Amino acid sequence: MIRSLRTDFSFVDDRGEICQILSVPCRQVNYLYTKAGAKRGRHYHKQNREIFYVISGEVKIQAQAVGKADVREEGTFSSGDAFLVEPYAIHDLTFLRDTQMVVVYDVGVEQDGQKDIFEG
Repeated sequence: MIRSLRTDFSFVDDRGEICQILSVPCRQVNYLYTKAGAKRGRHYHKQNREIFYVISGEVKIQAQAVGKADVREEGTFSSGDAFLVEPYAIHDLTFLRDTQMVVVYDVGVEQDGQKDIFEG
């Protein structure tokens, strides 16, 4: 349900750093800033794989398979980490520090006037 990702490549020199976060097709990219102590989520997607890249901060994610209370996973991610949440995984995010992230959806949340977001 939750999969840690490795960035495709990184190049560092005296000017700074270039990091390719991912190289997969996507339909929607969001920037997310959340304050320490806040929570987001408690939903799932039927069609979208949701990819997160943590720019700064720290977030804990907990996931549970839809309809399977005994199937759970969790992880904590911080600056420079990337992770993916699969469809049908109810996910809760708890922000341990002020956090900035890029959030990528492969299909896109809104399609034909319908949203691919379902309460968990």
